[in-house]
Amino acid sequence: MKILLETFFSTVKNEFGDNIDFSNINSEGFIGVICINDHSADISVRIDDYQEYDNDLTDEENSMLNAFVSYTQQEMKNQIAFIKNTTND
Repeated sequence: MKILLETFFSTVKNEFGDNIDFSNINSEGFIGVICINDHSADISVRIDDYQEYDNDLTDEENSMLNAFVSYTQQEMKNQIAFIKNTTND
């Protein structure tokens, strides 16, 4: 999964060909269009929900996307656990 994520983060762009800032995915998730090579997917990733509105990614690109979705949802859960632990101290 780590290699899929590294490849995803190094190749994914937005619909305008720009790098995507994923610095807040642990608290905000992700909503938007991701492009890998000449393919794209319009997605929404939330802590317990994943919606795909359009997707023409290849199987390999979908594997990278699935790794990203799992990673994002886990990071969001970790953020909530961290906040709960620090507010209970």
